[in-house]
Amino acid sequence: MSTTLHSFMDIFGTTVDDNGEEIVLDKIVIPIIQRDYAQGRRDPDIDRVRSRFLDALYRAVTESPVTLDFVYGDIDENGVMTPLDGQQRLTTLFLLHWYAARRSGIPDGECEFLRGFGYETRYSARYFCEELVGFTPTFTFVLSEEIVDQAWFPLDWLKDPTIASMLVMLDAIDEKFRDVDDLWERLKGGAITFYFLPIRDMGLTDELYIKMNSRGKPLTRFEHFKAELERCIHAADAEVSERVMRKVDRDWTDLLWQYRDSGTGGANDLITDDEFLHYFQFVCDVLCYREGKSPQGRSSDEFDLLDTYFAGDRERVLGNVTTLESYFDCWCHIDGHKSPTAFLESCMAHEPEAGKIVLDGPAKVDIFEDCLHSYSDRSGRRRQFPLNRMVLLYAVTCHLLHQGEIVWDDYVRRLRVVNNLIQNSEDAISDRIERNRMPAILAQVDAIMLTGSFDDSLDPSFNANQIEEEKVKQAFLEEHPEKAPLVFALEDHPLLKGQIAIVGIDNVDYADRFASLFACD
Repeated sequence: MSTTLHSFMDIFGTTVDDNGEEIVLDKIVIPIIQRDYAQGRRDPDIDRVRSRFLDALYRAVTESPVTLDFVYGDIDENGVMTPLDGQQRLTTLFLLHWYAARRSGIPDGECEFLRGFGYETRYSARYFCEELVGFTPTFTFVLSEEIVDQAWFPLDWLKDPTIASMLVMLDAIDEKFRDVDDLWERLKGGAITFYFLPIRDMGLTDELYIKMNSRGKPLTRFEHFKAELERCIHAADAEVSERVMRKVDRDWTDLLWQYRDSGTGGANDLITDDEFLHYFQFVCDVLCYREGKSPQGRSSDEFDLLDTYFAGDRERVLGNVTTLESYFDCWCHIDGHKSPTAFLESCMAHEPEAGKIVLDGPAKVDIFEDCLHSYSDRSGRRRQFPLNRMVLLYAVTCHLLHQGEIVWDDYVRRLRVVNNLIQNSEDAISDRIERNRMPAILAQVDAIMLTGSFDDSLDPSFNANQIEEEKVKQAFLEEHPEKAPLVFALEDHPLLKGQIAIVGIDNVDYADRFASLFACD
């Protein structure tokens, strides 16, 4: 059997050559064992999938043609094809072509092929498809309401999940395509195609249908996301796609597994889907800032993020995939530490400790876990992860990406500098569209964490006064390294929080007196 490219219009009448025997595909019938049509279900995740699929079809008929995935199934001696894979896509294409034919007033003879598509999941679905093909709406009312109002539509059909789903999809199609005047001609011209693989004599049992179609078990939002991620990366490089998706399923799942308890007490506590997507959004925000832009005012839906950063120009996509891969990989194996939590607890604390920075307020020491659980809520809004936390996580990640090149003492010292800047730059750390300092701030963090120096060409970034103070302290400690404990003790005082100008670098010997002066209630 050979794979051929077809549109929904021309697949009917296709001649299939099976070992010298020619069979004409006359009908497509969804068998009773198949699950119900799902793309029109009322569910937030399905709404997202439906919207994205219709967007892709709309672009196909208004911009450039699209080729969908494989459709394949068994063809019997009567030319009836029962799809093994492709039911959902074929059903949506059936509804779209019916809509286009009726909207454009196409003669019945030209759209007779629509009668070759049918459903056997329930008698009601079968009869609905037959009646729909012969019906011409006025398009002056909500399409689904006009259909339900017909004498041939028994109200108990609304209980059929396939019919209910089709009605929702028809309304969505009407809303999306009502402004496309030449929709039928675009479809006739091959704007939407798919690869068709006919299969005969497979002995397709009910068991095989159930296994292949996961009857009764719809894909989760994250499974749809993974499929889309794989598709995007595969379009740029098949080998890279295989490597990354293997890590998604193994290495990165192992990394996130210990953080799977989000504290909600629900089913999501047993999977790592939300944790992955929260960190994915963090990486996408980093990509946005590195391009000199702000994510504010943009969609943070994970599928839109895929379109923005992992589709299009091949070199840009591969560069972003490299960033995504390295940002996950760097947490999987940390030199000298068994886990990200152990690593972070070795360099951060809430109270002054030698070799650690002091975090302000009740913020979690495990900033990685904090990101995984609270970077954004379901709508994509940042919830309990403000920009200052993002900058600190970025600094730590920057070190992990280069951990083999930076000795531990230098890392902790540089992280202290970044923490001082963060605590004293509350007004400066902003990503408002009219005042977006984040690109410069992240670039300054790169300079500090990788070289220990400041990039004076980056202006404005952090609070300018604090940058100057850090430079003064840096020069002082290079000349007087033995004074470091005194300087750090002043920086860690809860009243100073990294800014010691009120005492002065020349007076660090009075650090103990300053502390005793305020050691009261």
